[in-house]
Amino acid sequence: MKRGALSGGIFPVLLNLLLLIPQYAGAAEDPREEYRIALTGFTALGLPREHAYLAQALPRLMLHTLAGLDSRYISDKEKSAYIWRIEREVRREAALKSAKAREENSFDAIKSGSLESRLNDETAETEEELLPAEIQDYKRIELFNGPGEIPDLPVDPAQYCRKNNLDMLISGRIESIGELVYFSLEAYTFAEARWDEFFFSASGFTTLEDALLQARGALREKVLGRPWSSLSIITRRDAWIYLDGELRGVGGLNNLILSPGGHRIRIEAEAAETLEESVFLKAGEEQRLEFSLTESPVPEVEIVSDPEGAEVYLSSLWAGTTPLLLPDTGRSGTLRLVLEGYRDVLVPAAELETGKNSFILERQLYDPDLRLRAKRDRLYTAVGLFTLSLPVTMFSYSLYRDYWNQAALYNDSGFSDRSFLYNGAFYGSLFGSSMLFVHMVRSLIDYRVAGAETF
Repeated sequence: MKRGALSGGIFPVLLNLLLLIPQYAGAAEDPREEYRIALTGFTALGLPREHAYLAQALPRLMLHTLAGLDSRYISDKEKSAYIWRIEREVRREAALKSAKAREENSFDAIKSGSLESRLNDETAETEEELLPAEIQDYKRIELFNGPGEIPDLPVDPAQYCRKNNLDMLISGRIESIGELVYFSLEAYTFAEARWDEFFFSASGFTTLEDALLQARGALREKVLGRPWSSLSIITRRDAWIYLDGELRGVGGLNNLILSPGGHRIRIEAEAAETLEESVFLKAGEEQRLEFSLTESPVPEVEIVSDPEGAEVYLSSLWAGTTPLLLPDTGRSGTLRLVLEGYRDVLVPAAELETGKNSFILERQLYDPDLRLRAKRDRLYTAVGLFTLSLPVTMFSYSLYRDYWNQAALYNDSGFSDRSFLYNGAFYGSLFGSSMLFVHMVRSLIDYRVAGAETF
């Protein structure tokens, strides 16, 4: 039956994490919609030579931790600070415009009050543009750092944030005193205009790895403004992964940040049974799951014709000859069965049934004289083409012999090249004439057979 187609230590851990650092970008947009964050270099003091690499590796590790964080929860306190920040910026901008305008305008304009009126109107428009009637509970997180870029800690964080339109600046400090390593993380919030230390640990170099895991969790919670959990899923490459009814990835998920609590997982793939599972994530938990899908048999459509050997086409695409098995992966287009001497069969693919589909072909009624005339016309065409090919063959042969003789007589390479060229043309035309002769003979035989059947 034929088949067709129907349609060891801290350093290795840090190194592995650094290899996974993706590309980062930050584009300035409406500050009411995005929350822009930058991570700076860390302050390192007293590190032994063998651990000096931590001064560069720890900021990169924290930068990698920020990848994949999508939105920050804005508390009522932060909303109030944000509105105050915008009002301050509006007043500052209005004061600058007023001072500049007073320098550029005449005394009469200032005295008449027209300048003050215009400045007040512009300030009102600026306030209306920048002050939102309602600040959303969530803002999209944008990372200011470019690919692999970690700027130095600025001397004036407020000015740095204002210049780069940042909402939060993150930095850290690592210090070695004797056998202890002190590691801390702090964040400067532009809306509140102050530094806040949100993580601190004291450990040895041998236990620093555990402290770094805790630091990564604290950093995520600080940036997100809410508790978090992480989920990774490993499955087959073509599987579609749905989480709580929403498509979240294909082929797997890597450290997807979610809210703690219960979540529903659904995995679908072609020719596989759909898998559904529930998972409960604790706050700060990083869970890794692996799923294997069970293959499901693909239903087949069998096409059988009487007589056999009919050509099967699906939407003008050849699929095979009957009897034929097609995988039932979709029902679209039109199925067409073609066999010489029989009427074509046209069936919408949607009407086919899973399993066996049998078709009895009806003989094509035709006029024997019309068939004989068609065979005769084909014979005449074949004879004409063969006859027309003979002069080309003879002419190319005569040119070949003529240039060959001249090349031998005058010992001229130009005549020799032409002789070689027409020699190839002769053999090419000879091959074409031979094929046309075979076609003429076959047409003659078909004509004689058709004539014998007619009479």
